[in-house]
Amino acid sequence: MITNMKRYINWLLLVCTILTCSTALISCNDEDDIDAIFIGKTWYLGNFYTTNNWKDENSRNPYFSASEEESAVEIINAEGRDRFFIQFSNHTFTAKGLRNTFSGTWDVDGKKNTLTFIITDGSVPPQSGVLADRISRLFYEGVQETSFYIGSTIYLKLFPTAKTTYLQFGKNRIEK
Repeated sequence: MITNMKRYINWLLLVCTILTCSTALISCNDEDDIDAIFIGKTWYLGNFYTTNNWKDENSRNPYFSASEEESAVEIINAEGRDRFFIQFSNHTFTAKGLRNTFSGTWDVDGKKNTLTFIITDGSVPPQSGVLADRISRLFYEGVQETSFYIGSTIYLKLFPTAKTTYLQFGKNRIEK
């Protein structure tokens, strides 16, 4: 009798384990939640980085030289939420740099982590050696050249095809 009871309990445990594992496997998904990351969201530029491994969170270096880094961050954050952001709607976007605004369409594949922007309206920032203009130009070109992304509901990284540089965005920026 006790042997039959042990077999029955072991059988129940096995069935429960199989059901639990199959439920977990069914609910696993390699595709990002596109709506949660993009639709109706505004992302604020945090900084520019270089990387040797785009999927390694610890493989990053500041894009700007040590002497420029602090000034670059100050320029990016100087106007609070009024510049250096991307606002996503359903397949359209608006972005604002230092003195320019541009907009267009975007397309994403959450399984392949691909993201493309087609800029249809707006102005290109000037090309000059002034740090503020360089940042604005890098922002514009970074969006324009985006091919891949890594993101969640907390951060968004935009990578060009080479995946050696990226723009990092956050959900919030302190109001000035």
